[in-house]
Amino acid sequence: MQPTAVIGSAVKIYGAHWQHLVSIGLAIFVFVAVGVGLLSLLGAVGALLGVIVLFLGQALLVGSIVKAVEDVQDGRIDFSIGETVAAARPYILPLIGAGIIVGIGVAIGLVLLIAPGIALATVWFVVFPSIVLEKRGVFDALGRSWSLVVRNFWQTLGVLLLTFLIVIVATIIIGIILSPLPNFVGGLLSSLIVNGIIGPFWAVAAVLTFFRLRALEAEAAPAGESLSH
Repeated sequence: MQPTAVIGSAVKIYGAHWQHLVSIGLAIFVFVAVGVGLLSLLGAVGALLGVIVLFLGQALLVGSIVKAVEDVQDGRIDFSIGETVAAARPYILPLIGAGIIVGIGVAIGLVLLIAPGIALATVWFVVFPSIVLEKRGVFDALGRSWSLVVRNFWQTLGVLLLTFLIVIVATIIIGIILSPLPNFVGGLLSSLIVNGIIGPFWAVAAVLTFFRLRALEAEAAPAGESLSH
């Protein structure tokens, strides 16, 4: 698995279907932004509810992009935005649970020695596709991601770093472009663009990595051996 080839495929898919992917991202995060904004008017309780809405929105976005990438593997879009989002809804809670565990684990690893955090981010890079595409629970998906990645750790790390670099550069460019705007307006637009437009690229890269790792697993399995699905 060549990291540059995976990223190249991600760029190709994103470029070919960017309108569909961006529409999904913006549809979800415009709703989330409005909801969080309205809830913030309720004070501390509203702020807490806003965090919950944000978590739900992020999980729904990740799940929807995973389903969308699966959908376009044949080169065409078979499901509408509404159908794609609906297909992702059953996985919201497992995605949130996995996201919290991954976030805490990676954060602790980065604070302690940096390297453990990067290692955990790598071995759990495909946990979300595993939840959505293989219908796994949180801990099962964490283990599944680990088992898929561990044999191709350095290649997966390469994909992770290249994806991170692309997202960071794009985010910085957006920030520079929006810097002349008032803080509130610029912050709102920046959040929408980063979460709704740039963010989906991360999920595309993770899904393609998942597909490739699963294919390598199948190739390495002895004849007749049953693989985990």
